Amino acid sequence: MIVYSHRFTGVLQQMVVELGLDMILSDENSPVSLTDNEAMLTDVANGMGVDLKKVAAANGSVLFKFQRRQ
Repeated sequence: MIVYSHRFTGVLQQMVVELGLDMILSDENSPVSLTDNEAMLTDVANGMGVDLKKVAAANGSVLFKFQRRQ
């Protein structure tokens, strides 16, 4: 399953760019790893001027943290 970048871009624009909130995506309860979508997530974040940090959680899940660049 691949995340649709145009939908994700809208959410990222509103939450992170406009409101200045940090956003964390986790694949803890998902049958699909976010690692499968890492290239798209990175491209979208870079194109919007948003910092992206990937973190491996202790339970084996993957977290991506998005925050507005200072």
